[in-house]
Amino acid sequence: MSPDPSSKPAGSDLSYTVDYDEPLWVLAMAYGPVRLVLLAVMAIGAVSATLILGADLWERPRRRAQREQVILFNLATTATVAIGVVVFYLVLFILSWVGALLLIDEQVLAGIAGNPVNALDYAKISWLTASLATVGGALGVLPREVVNTF
Repeated sequence: MSPDPSSKPAGSDLSYTVDYDEPLWVLAMAYGPVRLVLLAVMAIGAVSATLILGADLWERPRRRAQREQVILFNLATTATVAIGVVVFYLVLFILSWVGALLLIDEQVLAGIAGNPVNALDYAKISWLTASLATVGGALGVLPREVVNTF
């Protein structure tokens, strides 16, 4: 549970915004593969779109004759950025899974889950963690002009 916002020290707003206690574990183990895949796809799409738009990589045709070439450029850019984000997502997932296996005690996790746990339960936790971290990454690469509008 997050501390009372009125008791926060000055300048510590970000340290109280996200609470990654047991509910994350419970959510991760309760989510099915379809929901986890949807979260991953949305996270990867959000980062890819943010990188493309934030870096102004999306081309617009200046003349009608350039339309097909610009479409190919945009497809190549989108594919390249998406492949890069997927690779980083997979690395994040693997590192998170290894970290979960090493740091989360099996008995503690079994107590929270209410049944014996296995490597798949740890993978689900890592999957959700990687998706949430990727969305955080999408927010982190927003241009300063966009962030200042919020």
